[in-house]
Amino acid sequence: MLRSIFLVLVGVFSFAQLLMAQDVCKAYRPDPMVPTDPALCESLKETVRHPFSLRLDKHEEALNQFFGNWCHRDSENGWVSDKFVREIGPYTTRFTDGDWTDNKYYGFHAPVVIWYSPEAFEWIKENRSHEEADISQEPVVLDGAMIIKEMLAPPSSVCRDVDVTHLYPQYGAAIMIRDTEASHDGWFWGYYG
Repeated sequence: MLRSIFLVLVGVFSFAQLLMAQDVCKAYRPDPMVPTDPALCESLKETVRHPFSLRLDKHEEALNQFFGNWCHRDSENGWVSDKFVREIGPYTTRFTDGDWTDNKYYGFHAPVVIWYSPEAFEWIKENRSHEEADISQEPVVLDGAMIIKEMLAPPSSVCRDVDVTHLYPQYGAAIMIRDTEASHDGWFWGYYG
């Protein structure tokens, strides 16, 4: 009986250790990462929205400045983000030989926080309501709309209650910019990291 109680206590203690060890959001930064140079962000806004208006290397330079200065996190100018980081698949762990091991993430990419430009967010509000809709009749997303998918280390559950402006995208960001005239599928796809 005493041995059973001891084993239960060891199990509870080990589980508590796992929760404490994983209860740290490694993406968290104490200062919010938001635009610090609004004039710079404003000067880059039109350039980054039109990826094929410049040579690729020049557009990449503009994107580097835009994302490096957190211009896509500009809620004062209509950018909208997810309310919290979202998991894109299951995260599992196993208790083996008295320790939590074999942590595995099965998402098709890292957990994300998505940021939407004002044009992208307006399209979502108008065309992705809770009501059933005939998607064959939907208008296309406006050119210049941007969707930025910031990627963080799993598991996202440890960062769920953190204000997203305090989350550093450790795995970079996937970029989608709508440009129907310049690409086969109507989107410029990129990565910033």
